[in-house]
Amino acid sequence: MKTHTLLLAALLIGLASTQTAAQFIVTILDQPGEGFNDLTPRTSDIDGLPTTLGEDRLNCLSAALQVWANYLDITVPLELEITFDPLGGSPNSAILGFAGPNSAGDNFPGAPLPNMLFTLGQANQHAGFDQANFAEMTASFNSDVDGNIVLGDTVWDYGIDGIVPFDKLDFFSVVLHELGHGLGFLSLMDGETGELFMGVNDIFTNHLHQQGLVNKDYADMTDLERQAANISGEVVWKGDAVVAAQLAPEPIYAPNPYESGSSVSHWDTTASPNLLMEPSYTQPFLALSLEEEAFVDLFWPIAVVVPTMVGDVNGDDAINSTDALWMIQVEFGLRTGVLLESCDLNGDNFCNSTDALWAIQIEFGLREAPTR
Repeated sequence: MKTHTLLLAALLIGLASTQTAAQFIVTILDQPGEGFNDLTPRTSDIDGLPTTLGEDRLNCLSAALQVWANYLDITVPLELEITFDPLGGSPNSAILGFAGPNSAGDNFPGAPLPNMLFTLGQANQHAGFDQANFAEMTASFNSDVDGNIVLGDTVWDYGIDGIVPFDKLDFFSVVLHELGHGLGFLSLMDGETGELFMGVNDIFTNHLHQQGLVNKDYADMTDLERQAANISGEVVWKGDAVVAAQLAPEPIYAPNPYESGSSVSHWDTTASPNLLMEPSYTQPFLALSLEEEAFVDLFWPIAVVVPTMVGDVNGDDAINSTDALWMIQVEFGLRTGVLLESCDLNGDNFCNSTDALWAIQIEFGLREAPTR
């Protein structure tokens, strides 16, 4: 497999390794006494018990890693190199963090598509083994936010319940966002020139399309056409799973002028309701949003959900329209990782739109849920 070094995507507004979620190995690059190793005493934002600033940060990070670990089928552990560093900013704006994959490759064993770049972390899942001798992902977060100069009196909140005071920023949501980039939610092309990375298309860019008069897929464009598209405000995600969920292609952030680290690697700011992978912090998130469908489009292996009742295909202990959407996606091959016995509400040994109709009827009390 060919591998290549990559740049990172950002979200605006002594070595130690620790195993967090079993699927991730986190290597902390902070020096003793700072960042994730900060020994400043504090009351935990998570459980209200005495702790240190570094421990609170690390526990919040671990909880966010678990969200991704629960959704993706990660069988080859991913190593994340991480720091909590002073990244600067002003009283009104700051880079909250940045992250990305360290390399990508194509034509590896088990590759879903030929001549297509995938991040190394994802490539390892398809190959079934670790193909390189270094960390798959890198991330850094802004410790200056915990001061009183950058963003004024606004500081990080390290809780994991989504209840965030008005004068704080939810670190949990920012970590979820940055992990998304590290796992592959970003374009690998040179956005300022439109050149494909190493001259090879990548799986994220392969799902981009310019609407309007141009009406053309990025994969079919020249470098100059992609360069123009990147500042057109007309870029959308055309992947089948996202389109099925939204009933239309989802807009991608492509402002003029081009914004390095943000353009064509985030959902557009017009998204309503807000989405996790927008270019700026909008609100606390406890879970993934449209990113679930995007990672299906990206060919990431999805973990099998083991529900507690028939019809609850997404494992949230309810039967509703979300399960119906998943059932339709399964029928058309847009979602994997769903057990037939959890989906087959009507007992005909299929998972399809009939089961989806049953799920909606159950949600509105028009049909009893089966007890088998």
